[in-house]
Amino acid sequence: MDLYRNPLYYDIAFSWELESEIAFLKEVFDEHVPFPVERLLEPACGSGRFLRELPSHDIEAVGYDISPEMVSFARGSIERAGLASKAQVLPGDMRSARFDPPFDAALNSINSFCYLLTDADVEAHLAATADSLRSGAVYVVHFSMALETDQPGEVSTWEMERDDVRVVTHWSIEEEDREAGVGTHLCRMEVDDNGDRSVFEDRHRLKVWTDEGFRRMLESSGFTLVGIRGDGYTYDRVPLETRITGDMGNHYFILKRR
Repeated sequence: MDLYRNPLYYDIAFSWELESEIAFLKEVFDEHVPFPVERLLEPACGSGRFLRELPSHDIEAVGYDISPEMVSFARGSIERAGLASKAQVLPGDMRSARFDPPFDAALNSINSFCYLLTDADVEAHLAATADSLRSGAVYVVHFSMALETDQPGEVSTWEMERDDVRVVTHWSIEEEDREAGVGTHLCRMEVDDNGDRSVFEDRHRLKVWTDEGFRRMLESSGFTLVGIRGDGYTYDRVPLETRITGDMGNHYFILKRR
């Protein structure tokens, strides 16, 4: 996919500030984890945005990603920031990556969890992640459920710029097949790199979750759903019994390691 073979443009496109999100995560840790969160695991860490920011909040971070380009970029950015003793990135597959000693918490951001397309892949990932976490740790998973009232096709567009490189990103859901449990997302990036213009466009197959299917899957996993928070800068608490749909936007699902 072009998006994940161009880590600099990806890093710029998704470079919104993380201070409020990290403050929210620390609030979640204080509420749900019975010990200090000093080490965090990030599956599908991408270009390493969280890995570079968490050390300033006294959290050491290890991330992994299946994309060699992302791993190389993240490693270089960590080294240039002088954070190699507090942050690390490794190649890894969400279906099999395991770590020891276990971590205090884990984070999976921006729908990356939904790249696990089959039930077997999801079960393998949750088992591997549970094995990589201490009992009582939390795994914060950020994604969107299936749409119900809204129709696929609405385009989200945003623009970010750094060092005279401007990236305009258009993201839309082309279709969702709830019966098959798979949807197609279209990403188009228009890049102006110091006057050199290019366009990248690719499609992403993502798992389509229903609230019922997600909760049913958790029953046989090593995790319990202990909290739901809304997206955006307020991170509103959502009653645990609320039936979540994609029309309500992305949510943070707080899973506690049994």
